[in-house]
Amino acid sequence: TDVLAIPAGALSAGELVVGNSIAFGKLPPGAKVWDATLHQSATLGTSTTLYLGYTGSAAAFLAAATTGAGTRYMREGVSNITQAPITITSEVTVEAVLAGGNTTSTAAFVEVRIYYTVD
Repeated sequence: TDVLAIPAGALSAGELVVGNSIAFGKLPPGAKVWDATLHQSATLGTSTTLYLGYTGSAAAFLAAATTGAGTRYMREGVSNITQAPITITSEVTVEAVLAGGNTTSTAAFVEVRIYYTVD
């Protein structure tokens, strides 16, 4: 199992606004995604809504949910459990999209981990 683990990235004040995405890394063709996690810092606020997916499928791993600080897991979403593994057919970029909530007024952190295999 490979893990695409991206260290927490700092976002400057005002850098993340509704509709913007953050690119985290690439998944190779043939990757089978078994789990994904998304962690956000408290400085993003309590009403932040983030998707986690990849180019062409913004919510493939985690549908938008309004949360505060903490970590969300793909395995916790009932609809995504039935879809695992999610097979990647061509190289894609993993990205989180801010779908709603507050624009950052202070620096914030977002961390993503993708657990996948390649046969």
